[in-house]
Amino acid sequence: MGNLNEMNKQILIHYKAEITKYKNRLHEIQMQLQKEKTRTLFWENKYKEVKFNQLDRLVGEINKLKEKVMLLEVELEEERKISSEITIKPIHQPIITRNKDTIYCYFNYTFIVSKEESLITILADFHIENNSTLDYEDLILCLKVTSPEKVSLSGKISNPDLLDENNPSQSGEWVFATKDWKEKIRSEGEYWIRPTRIPNLKKNESLSFKGWEITINQRSSKLTVDGFLYSSGLPSPLKAVNRINLKFT
Repeated sequence: MGNLNEMNKQILIHYKAEITKYKNRLHEIQMQLQKEKTRTLFWENKYKEVKFNQLDRLVGEINKLKEKVMLLEVELEEERKISSEITIKPIHQPIITRNKDTIYCYFNYTFIVSKEESLITILADFHIENNSTLDYEDLILCLKVTSPEKVSLSGKISNPDLLDENNPSQSGEWVFATKDWKEKIRSEGEYWIRPTRIPNLKKNESLSFKGWEITINQRSSKLTVDGFLYSSGLPSPLKAVNRINLKFT
């Protein structure tokens, strides 16, 4: 009888131990379950955050595209408005005969008329062609305009005070030829310029002062632009074979 009671005690202890083990295992499973719930909640929030950020980014991009479209529409409207207000008038310029065995120079130009601002802009090039058998050195060009107080001439002309003689390639192709160039323009309407790099023109070569323009602030007068070429190889200034000549009424 005593042995049976002892055996029952052992069995009871064994079952208590098993119950404790399963309780611990159940606790571990509950902790893991809680951890997985927390993990799931984390990823749900992360997904919502990413989705919200992506949506916010897309909305921002859409707004930027709308702004660009609006800007393009405004630019198109303004371009159409400018096109309706500006007239480009081709000039019936005299035919330039390519003289053989000589050096000569001439203008090419056209008008742009702005109706709204009452301005006339002349886009011009000045060309020098040497068809002679001689080389010409120390070239200087003089553009002389009438009524300089009413006229503005602009182009890619460097200031001699800012010209880097050691690195002329950093400057434009033309530079003012005199130190008092501002006074020459103001008092006499003369723009004296020379090539920046090599002021020489060999035989069968050409040289151009391109892309300059004249703006006329008033139409109640006339405008004349003459061109003169100077060189140590020329006995006297060489006048252009044509001129820019306008009369406003």
